[in-house]
Amino acid sequence: MTFLEFEPGSSILYSNAGTNTVARIIEVVSGRPFDQFLDERLLAPLGMRDTTFWPNDEQVSRLAESYSADPVDGHFVRIPSSTSITRSPTARTGSPSPPAASSPPRATWPGFTA
Repeated sequence: MTFLEFEPGSSILYSNAGTNTVARIIEVVSGRPFDQFLDERLLAPLGMRDTTFWPNDEQVSRLAESYSADPVDGHFVRIPSSTSITRSPTARTGSPSPPAASSPPRATWPGFTA
C-alpha cells in the first residue's frame, strides 16, 4: 500500500507519472512515437514551429540560461546549455521506422522505458 506524502491541501508535489502513462497510451493506440504524434496532431496545426522535444542547434542557441545553486556556498552558477539538453538519436534523421506488427511500440522520450 502506498501512503500519501503529506495531508491533502497542505503541500504540492508534481509528478511525471501521469504524463508518462498517457504518453505511452497514445503511442500504443496511435502506433507512433509520442513526440511525432504531438507534432502532427497538436503542434503543427497550431503553428508551434519552435515547440519540440528535440531542439536543433539554432533553437538551443535561443534558450534561456539555466542556473543551479552551488551546494557549498549557495551562490547560483550557470549550467551550460549543452549539458541541460538531451538530444534524440533520431533528431537529425527523422523518426525511426514503425515497429513490426508483432512488437508493441517502444517509448521514445527521455527518462522512460516501456
